Amino acid sequence: MKQLMHRILLTIILVTGCMYAYPSIIIGDLYYELKESARTATVIGLYNQDVTELTIPDTVTFSDKTFAVTKIAESAFGGKRMTSVVIPKTVKSIGYATFNQCPLLESVSFGGITSIGESAFQACKKLKNISFPNTLISIGLYAFADCTNLSEISFPSSLKKISACAFENCKSLVSVEIPNSVWDMEGGVFEGCSGLVKASIAGTVTSLNGMFSGCTSLTSVDIPNSVVNMYQTFYGCTGLTSAVIPNPKANLTQTFSGCTGLTSVVIPDGVETLDGTFSGCTNLTSVSIPNSVKTLSAFSGCSSLKEIEIPNSVTTLGGLGGTGLTSVTIPESVREIKSGAFSGCTSLSEITIPESVQEIKSYAFKNCTSLKWITISDNVKTIGERAFEGCSKLEKLVLPNSLEGVADYLCYNCTSLKSVVIPNSVKKIGEYAFWMCSALSSVVIPDSVDEMLPSLFYGCINLETITIGKSVKSIKTYLCLPKLKHIYSLAQEPPAFDKRIFVDDPVHSYEPNPVYFKNITLHVPKGCLSVYRGVLYWRDFYNIVEEDLSGIKTPVVSQQETDAPYYDLGGREVLQPEKGRIYIHGGKKVLVK
Repeated sequence: MKQLMHRILLTIILVTGCMYAYPSIIIGDLYYELKESARTATVIGLYNQDVTELTIPDTVTFSDKTFAVTKIAESAFGGKRMTSVVIPKTVKSIGYATFNQCPLLESVSFGGITSIGESAFQACKKLKNISFPNTLISIGLYAFADCTNLSEISFPSSLKKISACAFENCKSLVSVEIPNSVWDMEGGVFEGCSGLVKASIAGTVTSLNGMFSGCTSLTSVDIPNSVVNMYQTFYGCTGLTSAVIPNPKANLTQTFSGCTGLTSVVIPDGVETLDGTFSGCTNLTSVSIPNSVKTLSAFSGCSSLKEIEIPNSVTTLGGLGGTGLTSVTIPESVREIKSGAFSGCTSLSEITIPESVQEIKSYAFKNCTSLKWITISDNVKTIGERAFEGCSKLEKLVLPNSLEGVADYLCYNCTSLKSVVIPNSVKKIGEYAFWMCSALSSVVIPDSVDEMLPSLFYGCINLETITIGKSVKSIKTYLCLPKLKHIYSLAQEPPAFDKRIFVDDPVHSYEPNPVYFKNITLHVPKGCLSVYRGVLYWRDFYNIVEEDLSGIKTPVVSQQETDAPYYDLGGREVLQPEKGRIYIHGGKKVLVK
């Protein structure tokens, strides 16, 4: 019988009105699902596992009825071992993972296909050449991803859309040409195509996000003016030596990040934002920035970039960390210095913050190990945590008079810092602000501060003098410092004293070390000696000196900057002023640091 000749594995008849379906019918080498009413057939799998050259017919016959083959089911041939496939013109679409991971598949004839679905040919590692028909409109997500031997593609003029990562990791692909018809290309279409040397994109494509990321051999690209999104377009393209930005209105975030082959860049006029655009371009030596740029945060890690001219249009500045800059001029237009802006600029020796700047964010100058001088305008109101951490050659820091707080770890490990001026505008000094500032010899806590938090001066092994402002009500700062000799307390009422500040090892002991009370001279306002003598822990100081401290103001002069003579409080001229002592200088009382 004819049915036996077609080797029926299973026949199920579903009746809904006059509609019939015959699933899992074996005809020839394939399984089919037949639809009686439409007289159409869907290929659902391979029956004969020995087939190597697969030709899918355009029609099949069952029970003396002819059915047009119009579909191939999802995953129908996934992992099968065919070497070639011929798809009839009656099939218009290839579904999800239809030929996914076919290890021996070398060639495909696509017939009249209009769409290729997600992962349809993914990881077909022997597929070498593809010629799409002029009927093809769209290519799906990961459709040919990981086809590592695919070396040649011919795109038809009918193609309109290529979905994300469609050809990701096609490492043998050498060149691609996208026709004018394509208007939609999603992210990372050719990501990881490490053998790709040349690409040409025509038409009205607007987005190239991640398009060539990781294409390490890419040297030439033609991009249309229609492109407005270029996020990470050439990320890690280490072979790219020149950068072309066709549309100045494009989003250029990290566009050329990691392009270590870039040596020079011309940025067209009209670009307003550069955010990580050239980060990690270690061979970039020169760049021209147009006056249109307002946000500049683009060159982090460009270690060969030794000079840069920042235009007056820039209002937000960052992304210069890790560059080879030895000096830089910040224009008066800049209002904000971003987090990590100059972090790791190990050759930068000095810098001036102009009056236009109101905020310096965290880590801005972290590990600028050659930075000796920084001048900060009094208009700066905020400096973020760790802004100067690791500036190991910074010797002097004068904080601006508008600053409201000293951030945590502000000068952590600034081992050469000898002098710091904290203005009366500061209301709080954060924890660890001067931790490990081993060269610091004296410091003044301004009258505006009411609490000294723990670990402010931990590791300040050369700190000799601390002046405590008159508004301080609580001291929690660790003061077990080997060279501390003088504490000036300007408060009429003794601040609350945490005994642990003089405990050498608070883990194993809770009692203050009496050596510190013996070695440190406590200076208190005139008329307050008896008050301090009557308060727990303050009275334990062996040497308490009552002085007229009313004329001392904070911040005080931090170094001998003029030729005016010094006098002691008795009016006698002093030829060699001692650190940590109060003198008359320039008509006012000062504490020499």
